[in-house]
Amino acid sequence: MTLGEFPVMLELPLSGPYDALCAGRIDAALIVTGHPSAGLGGMLGRGALDLGGIEAPLRQQILAVSPDLRPAEIRAGTCPGRDSPVETPAMTATLVTRADVPDAMV
Repeated sequence: MTLGEFPVMLELPLSGPYDALCAGRIDAALIVTGHPSAGLGGMLGRGALDLGGIEAPLRQQILAVSPDLRPAEIRAGTCPGRDSPVETPAMTATLVTRADVPDAMV
């Protein structure tokens, strides 16, 4: 699958992707979350969803056109029902504080 083959791209509220997947309204979702994620873990634990990786050719294509993403691996055992690692694009988070906040507090 290539980026041009995605028929529709939607932005949904936080619980929206889980609900829409379980109801059969969408086939897949790209979810920006940390791992482990309570919401995602709960759905995976119920067997309602599967955590699918993005195969190398498509992953590289996504990374090539999205400078805000980086390659990442969700470790085996991080999510219920996943005994092997999952390769995926991911966003990084940056912690920003005021200049006067002591390093020991951060």
